[in-house]
Amino acid sequence: MSVIHAWAAHGPKQDLVPYEYEAGELGPDEVEIAVEYSGLCHSDISVLNNDWGNSVYPFVPGHEVIGRVVARGADSKGLTLGQRVGIGWTAASCMHCQQCLSGNQHLCAEALPTIIGHYGGFADRVRAQWDWAIPIPEDWTRARWPLLCGGVTVFSPLYTFDIRPTQRVGVVGIGGLGHMAFNSPMLGVRGHSIDFERSKIRGCEGAWSTSCGLSAETADAIQSLAGSLDLLLVTVNVSLDWSALIATWPLEDVYILSASCPRRFPLPSSI
Repeated sequence: MSVIHAWAAHGPKQDLVPYEYEAGELGPDEVEIAVEYSGLCHSDISVLNNDWGNSVYPFVPGHEVIGRVVARGADSKGLTLGQRVGIGWTAASCMHCQQCLSGNQHLCAEALPTIIGHYGGFADRVRAQWDWAIPIPEDWTRARWPLLCGGVTVFSPLYTFDIRPTQRVGVVGIGGLGHMAFNSPMLGVRGHSIDFERSKIRGCEGAWSTSCGLSAETADAIQSLAGSLDLLLVTVNVSLDWSALIATWPLEDVYILSASCPRRFPLPSSI
């Protein structure tokens, strides 16, 4: 058994304070990881504030975790002591349901989020099921590590819908997710940024050889893209002019995207 030193909030919107907890015996299918780095994602803030109504306190944030394996359960596989690994949104799944056996472990009904009902990576150690401790190449730089959550959120739809560098993609919301979308080599040089803040547009101009500069400050800016996009990736959760945005691509379907499950749905007649 080991005592883990962490930073935790003891209630919604409370400050993080030093916190210690007894981790108990390491499970047979678990690994314990000495944390080197842990990113801060907006989902950490949402769980801290109990925005989704399912937070558990004390709450230890951190689900973009990089570290090295320092202990292995008897049934853990494929990892060695000292190996660098990463933990993202999920820390465990049942490993035997249809979703787990078909390679869709992230859709497991018993999947355990790393920061909900489980202590995250704002700590000196963190634990996870061995299958969710993803090997990280030694030569990767810290710039790539947000791929554990924010990066896969935007990479997944680009990959799922087979976006090629010759296609045109609109990205609404130039922030953490939006910038990582533009950083994807799949986007090539035909990406268009759409944001209400001109400073954000300027911030990505030329950063990754993309075609930036469009702003949603006026309806004309969006309308100028009418029928020209192959995919529209929305990374914000604010009120939007959906009629204008949907008109940016000449399809009969609307793509509703998420990190875990990109889906294609018929376009509602009411829009």
